[in-house]
Amino acid sequence: MAKAFLLIYRAGVQMGESFRLPFFLTILLVLLGFGSSHATVTDRTNNYLFSGLSNSLSISKTNGSILEVKGTAATSIAASGAEGLWALDLADGTALSATSFLSGGGTLSTALGSNNLTLTYSRTDLDVVVTLTERADGVEMAGRVTPATNGPTVLALHLPATLRFTSTSVQRLIAPSHSSDGVGMAYKWLYRDWE
Repeated sequence: MAKAFLLIYRAGVQMGESFRLPFFLTILLVLLGFGSSHATVTDRTNNYLFSGLSNSLSISKTNGSILEVKGTAATSIAASGAEGLWALDLADGTALSATSFLSGGGTLSTALGSNNLTLTYSRTDLDVVVTLTERADGVEMAGRVTPATNGPTVLALHLPATLRFTSTSVQRLIAPSHSSDGVGMAYKWLYRDWE
């Protein structure tokens, strides 16, 4: 049986040296078929590839979106939705996604390390830095949001933003739940409304 891929992310909202919100969130999103101590990060023509023995996670060089998550099957299990890699909830009631950030004049720069990839989204009023780090049990995603002094007030960072799942490729999805409902929920492949 294949090991589970743990997509671990942390979201912190930062203003200068202090956090604007008193939280540092770590959530586990479990996709199937990923996990290897022999994983690598490769710079390819159009993407960065995190790969294990029988699995892969592909990140777009153009906008940082998750292009595909593959397990033991040849088809993709999941990919980023229309929002791209991340989304922000702002205090004025609006939302800002990686996709709209880049189309609104933001820039993306990348830095590839030996076992990590840093994506820096920059604009005059806001910076978002996402670091993906290879781990023995999957890929860790850590995000930092730094608004400028006159920048927007950020209430929440969603990292990753909405994912699109190919329901025929997923056997089950285990996701966090509200604490009053339990620690999490497991959805079987028959449940087709993954989003």
